[in-house]
Amino acid sequence: MIQVLSQLLSAALGSVGFGLIFNLNRRYLPAAAVGGFLAWLAYLLADHALSSVFLANLLAGFCAALYAEILARCCNAPSTPFFITSAIPLIPGSTLHYCMNAVVSSDLRAAEHFGEQTFLAALGMLGVFCAGLNVPITTCMMAIDLFHGTAAGFFVIVAFISYLVGGHRGVYPAQRIISPKRRSLIVDEGGTVADAIERHNDLIE
Repeated sequence: MIQVLSQLLSAALGSVGFGLIFNLNRRYLPAAAVGGFLAWLAYLLADHALSSVFLANLLAGFCAALYAEILARCCNAPSTPFFITSAIPLIPGSTLHYCMNAVVSSDLRAAEHFGEQTFLAALGMLGVFCAGLNVPITTCMMAIDLFHGTAAGFFVIVAFISYLVGGHRGVYPAQRIISPKRRSLIVDEGGTVADAIERHNDLIE
């Protein structure tokens, strides 16, 4: 229990730290702390329930995106800073560190274990960023630059599936929809993400 609380507190403080680095308005720093706390809590719960690093990162990332969108509407501010600071704890830094430490120590079994966890976490984060930003090619290039091109096929598959499943939603409301993702969404062509969300909400109501 103490270990879980320390992890959640560290996630909150880490989000605040990156909020300071990104020059986030100081009045939003408590919101950044809550975002990091909730994102890591979602990760721990999903990892415990599903026993999958990939799905845990994916679900936690979507929780961070949802939190950022809600906060942006409440504060009348862009959602991007809230999303980035909330997603910071999900970056697989610890497993990457343990993997490199195992490589240096010539412990290949541990290196393989932590390397697999790092890769799956990276795929989960890739899916979240692609669905939230609607930029599959840019996301794939970033992943290839960070994790080498040998896994490019996996990056492309995850990026484009999340891009298509995400629909016309994202963290950039002013983003213009040049080409609809599916034929059923052709009515959104030429408008913005904000227009598409409003139109779809009206249909639901």
